[in-house]
Amino acid sequence: MFASGEGWHPGVIGIVAGRLKERYGRPALRGRRRPMASAKGSGRSVSGVDLGSAVIAARARPGC
Repeated sequence: MFASGEGWHPGVIGIVAGRLKERYGRPALRGRRRPMASAKGSGRSVSGVDLGSAVIAARARPGC
């Protein structure tokens, strides 16, 4: 699950990702878009899912 938006305070990104993970029982990523800059985000995973490897693999795909 990935959620993003503008205007979120950076301090709550990880809290929201953790709550999404707990609510849905799935890995969750929460991103914050910044005008004219790269996005910033936080992720929380569940047992058996290597979220870091999944993000790295997604970045390696063409067009990402």
